[in-house]
Amino acid sequence: MEPAQTSEHAKAKKQKRTTEDGLPVHSFDTLIAELGTQCRNQCRSRTDKILSPLQKETEKNPLQAKAFSLLGP
Repeated sequence: MEPAQTSEHAKAKKQKRTTEDGLPVHSFDTLIAELGTQCRNQCRSRTDKILSPLQKETEKNPLQAKAFSLLGP
């Protein structure tokens, strides 16, 4: 049995180091590190203790948006 052959598409992606979407190619570790920068901040007013805290998520960069869309809801 012969080893699998690398496709021309995979060779081009490796050479350009970008995906078809123009996003940088990542290893699993670098992708997890990139996704790890996504966070949710919780803010509370010092003067108004009755109101619920405000939660705000950081904006996703294009790579994070693509990764989260592929993961689904």
